[in-house]
Amino acid sequence: MNPDTPEVSEIALLTDIGQAKRPATALRPRYVSIDDACRYMGVGKSKFYRDFLRRLRTLRIGRQNLVELDAVDEVLDQLRAEQP
Repeated sequence: MNPDTPEVSEIALLTDIGQAKRPATALRPRYVSIDDACRYMGVGKSKFYRDFLRRLRTLRIGRQNLVELDAVDEVLDQLRAEQP
């Protein structure tokens, strides 16, 4: 075996150490389903369709409508700003 080549156990150890140093980050989806958007906003589907859907950016993939989560945040911020 080549003396400059690390052993398999050394490679595994280096890999484990590298993974332990990585911080855990939560991924935030860019688009969510209508159901998830309703849960996120805390409203029912009928109120969502009646009052919010037309104000949001959406994406259709096949038969599924997805809502841009940043647009949901923008609408919620606008509603918060309108409150006295």
